[in-house]
Amino acid sequence: MFLAWKIVTIETNPSLIKFSEVKTIAYSQVYLDWEAATEARGQVIGETLGEERKALSIALRLLNRRIGLLDEAAEARVRELSINQLDDLSEALLDFATPIDLDHWLDNQPST
Repeated sequence: MFLAWKIVTIETNPSLIKFSEVKTIAYSQVYLDWEAATEARGQVIGETLGEERKALSIALRLLNRRIGLLDEAAEARVRELSINQLDDLSEALLDFATPIDLDHWLDNQPST
């Protein structure tokens, strides 16, 4: 059985302490696997959040342009939509003429 180790050398700042120290830490393969998996999950979560923010930003900008500035209640309802609902809204808003059209559309959406 082969075990991989990650060796890290940490040097303390000599200006902060009287004597400079060098510490070496070895990480096991189990830790390295966990670290890689955690980093991959974080990247996926970050990408998903980025997509959601982009979809929300686009939908809000298009709504403001199409039917004017939204009131706080309407904007809060839009912010609660899923990414799929935001995509649907971005298409549906092309048919909106007034804020009432948005209210009707939101009323017909399943809650998330």
